[in-house]
Amino acid sequence: MNSQKPLRRSAALLIAASAAVALTLSAALPGAAAETEPVAGEFLVDVSEPGLQTLDGGELEHVSVARAKAATGSHAAVLRSKRGTLALSDEVGMTIQKQSHKWFWAATPKGVDLSWADVAVDAPYTVKRDGVAVATVAEPYFHDGAVTAGSEPVYEVSTTMPVPESEWTDADRAAVESGEGLPRTGAEWGLSVRVPTGESLSSMQAAATNFTTQVVSNATTTLRYTTFIRQPNVSSPLGGCTYTWPNHVYAGDNRGFSATSDAFRTRWDRVIEWYGSTPDHDNTWVGTTHVYDLNGNLIAQDTAAPNYLVGGGMGAEGYRMWDAYFDIRNPFCFAGSIRADFTASVYQSGSWSLSGSHRGAPDHEVYIKHSNTGWQTVYQLQALNFNCLVEVACARQPISSSGSL
Repeated sequence: MNSQKPLRRSAALLIAASAAVALTLSAALPGAAAETEPVAGEFLVDVSEPGLQTLDGGELEHVSVARAKAATGSHAAVLRSKRGTLALSDEVGMTIQKQSHKWFWAATPKGVDLSWADVAVDAPYTVKRDGVAVATVAEPYFHDGAVTAGSEPVYEVSTTMPVPESEWTDADRAAVESGEGLPRTGAEWGLSVRVPTGESLSSMQAAATNFTTQVVSNATTTLRYTTFIRQPNVSSPLGGCTYTWPNHVYAGDNRGFSATSDAFRTRWDRVIEWYGSTPDHDNTWVGTTHVYDLNGNLIAQDTAAPNYLVGGGMGAEGYRMWDAYFDIRNPFCFAGSIRADFTASVYQSGSWSLSGSHRGAPDHEVYIKHSNTGWQTVYQLQALNFNCLVEVACARQPISSSGSL
């Protein structure tokens, strides 16, 4: 694995649960709870196969499903294994059209089974629980027997794989020719799980209802990506500018990390509308560039053209994934720009994942919030060097983050 190569492109995948607005519990089987002792891994599935085919050759059976009267694309289900064990699960990840993004989880009070699409070629999967590494596995599934009943652990699963040669950039080819190894891309899943407190059917059904009602009021979700200059002023970067040091400086934003500050170079809000006919939309801004002489006199000001793009993505009830980039140039400079490329996944339940890369300047910060929550930090990085605005001056900085509101 070439750890020196930035993870520029990524399949940012998110494993989580979405919610419903109004619920009914539909029992397929009226029987009481199973008394069998759970067996490690009995709810692991091959997500590439239709249905819920387990690795031990069985098929998971629906006992009850918390169904939505208002569409949100989530079924918090109670499932029964071929041994008769009951588990809480969410199956929305199995409905995703793109095979490489499928996922599944099931939980009993004594353990959690996680399954995801097999995208790695020559690298293992690293599994973290609540930010702490718990396993490295070669296959696309994991059983965690060290969980607490009633807890809500957040798992992160990550891996890397070679970038297809058809997608190599000129810099990638030059690196390969110089012996630095193949360029790699990353994949990261954020898995937000609810562990039930009891093993009975009634306890599992209550957990399914509570699970879905947690996000009833999540009407919108906003992902905010902002860049800013921490210093009061900076000199021009490499590459040539109309106004340069030692005669001129460029005004900065003079602040630290903040989700709500109105001082910034660029800002992009992606607003997801979970209900109704209003489409998802983007709000973008570019801060005005001010040039001063060393006496503090304003010499020039201008605003760069906005250059934001949302590329290919997938949308479903309770789930969004999209590719995006922005490339904003200083209006007084001939080279260099503020650049980021990333893939984001967001679930209505509150889970999210962000992967990609950006140039090493200026400061970058990303936040997320629901309509019923405050801002939560997704990613922050302080600028390395303002020459990093020029692609060849510095290595790209990888973005890799996942979690749950």
